Amino acid sequence: MATDEIVWGILGTAKINDKVVMPMHSAPKCRVKGIASRSQEKAREAAAK
Repeated sequence: MATDEIVWGILGTAKINDKVVMPMHSAPKCRVKGIASRSQEKAREAAAK
């Protein structure tokens, strides 16, 4: 199954994600699938951004 889309999973909820994840959302053929954290609450907060 070949696809041109790049699917990302983010490990961690560091502040750098604020500068990296948003451009990934607007990039063509790029999708953020999920965000992981040791804290489920932090992961949900980061995913909601």
